[in-house]
Amino acid sequence: MHTFLPVLAACTFAAAAAGAAGIDTRQAPRAAGGPAGGTLAPAGGHVIYSTFNSDRERLYDCCVAYSLGAPEGDLGFQQQVAMAFTPPADAVLRKVYVAISLDGGTNRMTGLLAEDAGGLPGRVIRQVVIENLAPPGTCCATQGVPGKGTPLTGGKTYWIVAHPTGDTNAGWNYANTGVIGPVAYDMGEGWQNFMGAQAAFAVIGE
Repeated sequence: MHTFLPVLAACTFAAAAAGAAGIDTRQAPRAAGGPAGGTLAPAGGHVIYSTFNSDRERLYDCCVAYSLGAPEGDLGFQQQVAMAFTPPADAVLRKVYVAISLDGGTNRMTGLLAEDAGGLPGRVIRQVVIENLAPPGTCCATQGVPGKGTPLTGGKTYWIVAHPTGDTNAGWNYANTGVIGPVAYDMGEGWQNFMGAQAAFAVIGE
């Protein structure tokens, strides 16, 4: 399991082979990190923003993660975490990929797409279920979250929120591309933000 600290969690497991049972790795985007540029994307889509590594065997950091703790979990504290991105141009959201590993409890949590409110997650635009979380200390499975048909405005900041529910304890794995950007966390007393290492995620447009 991860050794948890508020906001940051670290673990020492060796990386395992990609494609753990039940995990969607078939169309994980391959990107150098940050805004799209010339990165690869699933067929029929384009990368709006990504922090994933271009090396499919090293998509993200297997062993360092932001702690995700649900109120009924045994982590000792609760915490949801959010990552910000800004589309360079108007787009329609197709899918979001995240790299979240399960440390205990139910293998399910809520994912949110939210507008920005003064540098913090604001009004929720879309809410979905994230399932099939990877075992801790492994790479490189991802969870694909549908977002088809959601319009995004170029130059406007949005937040991807990982919201653990019930008794779920998990970790949102760090990107290993050195991407620095807005990060927010809420331990039950409201959102706080800082500029720091972003977690592994990608936003795919139509």
